[in-house]
Amino acid sequence: MRERGVIFKLNTRVTNARPGSITLSSEEEIPTETFVWTAGATPNPILKALPIKHDSRGAVLVDRALAVPDYGNVWAPCRQVYQQSPQEVLGTGVRAAIA
Repeated sequence: MRERGVIFKLNTRVTNARPGSITLSSEEEIPTETFVWTAGATPNPILKALPIKHDSRGAVLVDRALAVPDYGNVWAPCRQVYQQSPQEVLGTGVRAAIA
């Protein structure tokens, strides 16, 4: 990829993205028309304090309906959960609810 002019910026965060450019944590601004997000997501550390089942990363385990096992009428926020079956990260667009 380097032969094609790709420059790798390790240990650097994107702090702003807007049409036509991105800004890095180093305050460097890079003009671009294409921005592809490839970073992972880490569950909020406060979730580990809850008395519910978690995966090895601390994400809340839920069933296919996003319900928290062993807790009636409790559902978990989408960005902080894993489905138990199959084990895959849920996308955005799902709302949290407590009935």
